[in-house]
Amino acid sequence: MSNSATIGSLAVLLLTMVAEAAPRGILGQGTRSAYSNLKEKIAQWTNSDGAFLEQRQALATRSARIASTIEQQPPEEQANVKNLSVALIEALKTDALRGSLGISLRRLQTIHAQLAGC
Repeated sequence: MSNSATIGSLAVLLLTMVAEAAPRGILGQGTRSAYSNLKEKIAQWTNSDGAFLEQRQALATRSARIASTIEQQPPEEQANVKNLSVALIEALKTDALRGSLGISLRRLQTIHAQLAGC
């Protein structure tokens, strides 16, 4: 990911990563909960029930629009998305350490560092 990463683009990336892993039934309860919290927050601004956020293809085609919608929110709402994203990263790290995900810890650490810079 380039230096132009934003809270919105990173949140969408995390949602995409979880949407890819979810159908395999390998997510721990903490990850499912953190994912649901982030998804519900973003769904508030997309005028939907959030179901499309669980569909990889729909998420990929709408990712720029979703990221832009997040970036248009007030700073306190963006901070909330950032905090929810960090919580999701931590939950994903726990699952990755158990060996149940195909997501690399290094990638999660990189996303976490990028979020810290936003």
